[in-house]
Amino acid sequence: VVMDSFSDTHSCDDETKKEIYKDYHPLLGACGTDLLEEKGLKENCFICYLALAEYYARKDGQPFDDDKSIRNAGKAVLINPSDPRPYKLRAAMLLKYEDEGYFEDFKQAINDYLKLVELEPNNISNKSNACIAGAKSPRLLSQETAAAIRKLCDETVKANPQNTPDLIARAAILSAAGDNAAAISDLDAVLKIDKNNTRILLAKAREYEALKDWRRAVFYYTKATVSSPDNIDPEILESRGRCLLHLASCEKAKSDIEAAGKKLSGVGNLHYMASYYWTCEKNLSK
Repeated sequence: VVMDSFSDTHSCDDETKKEIYKDYHPLLGACGTDLLEEKGLKENCFICYLALAEYYARKDGQPFDDDKSIRNAGKAVLINPSDPRPYKLRAAMLLKYEDEGYFEDFKQAINDYLKLVELEPNNISNKSNACIAGAKSPRLLSQETAAAIRKLCDETVKANPQNTPDLIARAAILSAAGDNAAAISDLDAVLKIDKNNTRILLAKAREYEALKDWRRAVFYYTKATVSSPDNIDPEILESRGRCLLHLASCEKAKSDIEAAGKKLSGVGNLHYMASYYWTCEKNLSK
């Protein structure tokens, strides 16, 4: 039985609970979490679980609990898999964990966004959300899922060619698929709207580096440093130095790699310094 509301026969007259929960959901305002959990379990109550998921997802109240929100949204999905609301909530919650390396949660979030597109095929926001979500870690997507996400990105960009988040997302999807030239085209479209966007300039530099177009890569790495020439990200210096090595621009490469090495730890920088000596000084007399 899927319940969408409580009957008036259920008494939830605890005034304290009413005051605490009334801003989150009408059912919480009437009953609070304890009764909702009880009725959700006993009566297979879709709206109970949805209300709990919404409540635990809120950041402006206590208690705030991602896990409980995700679990209750999942229970709501099992009861009524044709209702888009729990998918939206669960996908947004799960996607946050991608940054922390929870890749299975990321994959579930993508599946939820694709399900939303299936349930609401005319909702362009769902397609945009799926596109942007997929771009967070496109190399984790299966070939089939990546193709589906790419198609949604195409639809959202076609619907709104000036929407930079969709262009940036599609560029990431294209890059992960090895279509660097097409990714550059999308990044160029973003730069026409926001020509000094450092993030996009860096992305373009990396695409040219992937294409082994070292000169253009150096050009865009350099352009990305213009906004803060006295505080350049050492990883940019290292990347530019790597490209300069390929151009046999030895002194500039050495300067970048050494400057990066003062701020970076690990073996990567040592590797590039070794590359410098091999490329630029191997023929020097001992």
